[in-house]
Amino acid sequence: MDHKERLRLRFPVLESERLRLRGLELRDSEILYACITHPQVQVYTAFKPHTLLFPDRLMRYFMDSYRNLRDLHFAVEWKETGDCIGLCSLQRWNPGSGSARLGYLLAPEWWNRGIATEAVRLITRFGFEHLELRQIEAFCGETNLASRRVLEKCGYSEQGSVGAAFVTQLKYTCDRTLTVRG
Repeated sequence: MDHKERLRLRFPVLESERLRLRGLELRDSEILYACITHPQVQVYTAFKPHTLLFPDRLMRYFMDSYRNLRDLHFAVEWKETGDCIGLCSLQRWNPGSGSARLGYLLAPEWWNRGIATEAVRLITRFGFEHLELRQIEAFCGETNLASRRVLEKCGYSEQGSVGAAFVTQLKYTCDRTLTVRG
């Protein structure tokens, strides 16, 4: 049984001391929509409000991704309350090349608490240990210093800048052969 078949049978739950990364549920749609469309988050994401329109359309996008398993989207849940506080993903997953792209976001009220670092460590370890990825890449805005620190703390190394629509993005990679700090 390959990785995709196993994931279709049972989507993983990843846990740390404070967080649970789990499959998305319908109850997450409103909070994720509010998070993704929040002006402080919008500055740093590829999601644009006019393309999402409504929370149900956002969830359809996530559910289509799940059915096709091209992207693995996890709700970031605060264990203490069971509340969804963000999203962490392995996108553009290619089992053949052993590669994926990391994506993550948190509601602004959860920033600066080490939560993004904790979530990125969990999903990076999962990618290398369970999906047998060889490399995970990530992009973040050049001015997004907090996100740059998250990636560096989790073992990602900067590879240079990439021109993107209206903003310079920095490319980071993390290779399986290197030790993922954590």
